[in-house]
Amino acid sequence: MTSHTAPETALETASDSGTDLYLSAPPSPPYLKLDAQDGKWIINNETSMTKTDTWGVKHFEFGREQYLNVKDTGGEFTAPDIYGKLHTCTVEPPSIQEYEGKDQLCGPSLYLRPHLDLMWPPVETKLRDKWGVYPGDAGCLIWIRRRDIIDDSKEALHEFCKNLDHAGSQVFVDSAQLWNSGGEALEKNLADDAVKVPGIDKIVCIGMGALKRVDWFLQHVSVSRIRKILADKQGKAITAIPIYAQDPYYCRKCKAILREMDFEIVEDPDGFMKIDNNTFVISIHPSVPVRQIAVWRTREGGPAGMLCNRIYDEEVVEQKEKRKRDAGAHFLCEYKTRCTTLPWNDVDSPPESRAFSHSEMYIRNTTK
Repeated sequence: MTSHTAPETALETASDSGTDLYLSAPPSPPYLKLDAQDGKWIINNETSMTKTDTWGVKHFEFGREQYLNVKDTGGEFTAPDIYGKLHTCTVEPPSIQEYEGKDQLCGPSLYLRPHLDLMWPPVETKLRDKWGVYPGDAGCLIWIRRRDIIDDSKEALHEFCKNLDHAGSQVFVDSAQLWNSGGEALEKNLADDAVKVPGIDKIVCIGMGALKRVDWFLQHVSVSRIRKILADKQGKAITAIPIYAQDPYYCRKCKAILREMDFEIVEDPDGFMKIDNNTFVISIHPSVPVRQIAVWRTREGGPAGMLCNRIYDEEVVEQKEKRKRDAGAHFLCEYKTRCTTLPWNDVDSPPESRAFSHSEMYIRNTTK
């Protein structure tokens, strides 16, 4: 395994000074560019990247292509760090391994690093060990994890799934009642004529969890209600706003139930590729930096809307979010200023319904 690392002193200096490393343009080649012939990201030694928003999205798309090259067969995985230098590791092919006490077919998966991880190296070291990340990743936004359960070998049923016989089963009715106890205020705010929505043609749900807990299930139930309001406000049929859902931990039963609910399941990380300026993104307490990638991918303006963890004002990001997997950044704060914020308050709801704690809805203003 080979690894070309950035100077540790530079990383430490940036961390100590509080510099947002993701928003500092890398000082020297190589960089990435889009090949005009095959549409893939390649190394570019001729020009530098000065727009940091496109720099971030290029890292993600390049890392995704590298991952697709190794996920089935193993091989060399390469990614640039925040300085533009390349890091490479040798990825093992899928194999039978013990996972959660059982022999499972396991393979590599993408590791998407929140930007604040790089600013607290001791925290990042602990997270690297926890998530089983290959070594040699210093300063990389995108890297690779050693193993994840491959879908075909996943258990067909989580405990909670066993009670989900079909989309009309009692647990659906119970979840709808829980939503009514905590979600009506948000629905009312969203439906208000004063809230203007930009053109929304799809909903993308990422990292909302397998259907093995009531609160995670409730998050999925809420999506259909939100879709109906968005469709009504635009004079569209609900079928004109498809719902895409991505979570690597959906089991086969999860997927079957969600398809009955009119969700289209997309594999990790392809849900991110669906996000554009006409997308409404839903992601609550994810284990990957969804908000960060959503704003990167949509560049100017940001996604049409998001229901996500609260975006704190810039001055409290460090105190509130430095240990979160979907930590904030100043470009998220800028996105928030372009939006109408619909707060979520489920404090008075039953504990089972607090699936959206510390969350807010953001609708991008049509006039900004």
